[in-house]
Amino acid sequence: MLIKISWNDIVKAVRKIVEILNGFHPDIVIGIGRSGIIPAVLLSKKYRCRLEILDIRKYSDEKPPRKIYRKPVVLKSICGLLKGNILIVDDLVRTGETINTAINIVKILGDNISIKTATIVKKTECKFNIDAYYIETDECPIFPWDLI
Repeated sequence: MLIKISWNDIVKAVRKIVEILNGFHPDIVIGIGRSGIIPAVLLSKKYRCRLEILDIRKYSDEKPPRKIYRKPVVLKSICGLLKGNILIVDDLVRTGETINTAINIVKILGDNISIKTATIVKKTECKFNIDAYYIETDECPIFPWDLI
């Protein structure tokens, strides 16, 4: 089953994530490409902080998505040392493998860092602890950017 998420829902999601993470102010927001970049941009604007992109893939862009890699594959990493509070963002967390891969990369590149995670949609099958999310569902989300 599909669940349609509107741009208005995205704005609400960004506000809810900021509210949940109250007291945590990121120095860097990292968007997991491709679709996690969109909420990451919005959150980096809200927090007025640096934005980085980490392109990691496991699933196709189809709806419902199909697995194209057995494990998450890093297509583009971040260059340079990361410091301070880091917020890693994706639009959808299904199992947590991709965001966990991102965390491991950030830990390697990081010095004296604190990491939090956020997503718009957390699937109920996800066993990974996500610090902030908008909704948890079994349904397949259709984001506004999927309609373009």
